Amino acid sequence: MLYVKNSNAEDYTGTYGGVKLSFPSGKWVAVDPSAANIIFGFGEDRDKDVIMRHFGVMPSTEYPKALAWLENFQFAEGDAPPKG
Repeated sequence: MLYVKNSNAEDYTGTYGGVKLSFPSGKWVAVDPSAANIIFGFGEDRDKDVIMRHFGVMPSTEYPKALAWLENFQFAEGDAPPKG
């Protein structure tokens, strides 16, 4: 099982396969690895392509802020979510 933790201050809702997935701030959420790949770039370099999926076209000066937001999502694999 793959778990995702949103360490941003705000909750986030992503969409995968037409289904909305909620990622509350500070909580671990079980998610299909394919969904994590599409939503967060799990398993690939987190670069402009992943940022553009979230934010669309933006000035290059905004990429560091967007990347920082994306980096606040943590991933863990296991039978249960990590503690904390």
